[in-house]
Amino acid sequence: MKARFLLPSLVLLMALPTVTAAADDDDDRGVLAGFGGTVIYENSLGRGTFSSTATSDIVESDPDFALWNMSLSIRPNFTISKINKLKAHLRLDLNTNVIEDSTSTNRVPHDVQLGDVRLYVTWGDFLKIDPAFLSFSGSATLYLPTSLLARNLTNLILSSRLAITTKFAPTDWVSFSYNFGAKKNFNKFENMTVDFGTFVDQNGLPAGLPTRAGGAEAVAELTAATGVINTEWVLNHSLSLGFSYAKFSLGFDWVYYQLFKYGSFDKDANSSPHAVAGTGYNDIMYGYIDLGYSITDNLSIALGTVTEQTPKTSDNQDFRFPFWDTTNGSDNRQTFYFDVTGTF
Repeated sequence: MKARFLLPSLVLLMALPTVTAAADDDDDRGVLAGFGGTVIYENSLGRGTFSSTATSDIVESDPDFALWNMSLSIRPNFTISKINKLKAHLRLDLNTNVIEDSTSTNRVPHDVQLGDVRLYVTWGDFLKIDPAFLSFSGSATLYLPTSLLARNLTNLILSSRLAITTKFAPTDWVSFSYNFGAKKNFNKFENMTVDFGTFVDQNGLPAGLPTRAGGAEAVAELTAATGVINTEWVLNHSLSLGFSYAKFSLGFDWVYYQLFKYGSFDKDANSSPHAVAGTGYNDIMYGYIDLGYSITDNLSIALGTVTEQTPKTSDNQDFRFPFWDTTNGSDNRQTFYFDVTGTF
């Protein structure tokens, strides 16, 4: 277990001297002029870690729900135009479960997972309306299919996203912003698939595919559709309220995602009475509470919680409170985190 602590810790420790040096030598960086970045090291605990029973409103769950995740996010950037606040960014995310809960789908315990690599460009304050304390920023992002989910289930080829942020900052210590983004996924198949080429039976021989000869589920050689439809479009709406005083900051963020699936589905005599004809659809929301403290200009820490859940309860009768989990029991829909962030 010590090795799992060692890798992220060493990366962070190596980054911090660079952080300070870069800030001190801003005028003499030569070929490094314009380069910067952020490194975030995070430890998070699932809410189920603090509970011995599970009381989900969906199903009665396994009581063994302790979860401890450790992650590292490396985000270098390059300033294309300082005057126009135009930057190019790269984001690389790694994470591992030090303690895995009973719902883990990792193929190998404590496996280090790589997220989808992101390449994006940001344009800060491309429009400012000073009398109204308003500013507008934009971003364009490409997602590369480097995660296990993208490569082995969703068959993602590429994703692209455009977003715009409107910020209202009437004073130096309070700000309010709204972000709207639209993301398009390009997938090889409309359904999630499973590659059975690596499946073998108890004798070590290739296992048979659970498909019919010529069936619609046999989408390619040794590849079968699972029946789960991939997401084609994602719309997000984000509201953020931030406060700052001296070296302290407090933020509240609510993010709402609308997920639109491939294809359209008709309603027939066998459909649920609650079904709605049309494009497949899901929604999910995240609620963040974050308390930060700046140790230096280049090093900060933060304590916070994030709650991931559907906006309505499983019976669709009530809305869930976005910033604290009150209905999911020990299902680890809420996590508590501690971040160390270095910037250069």
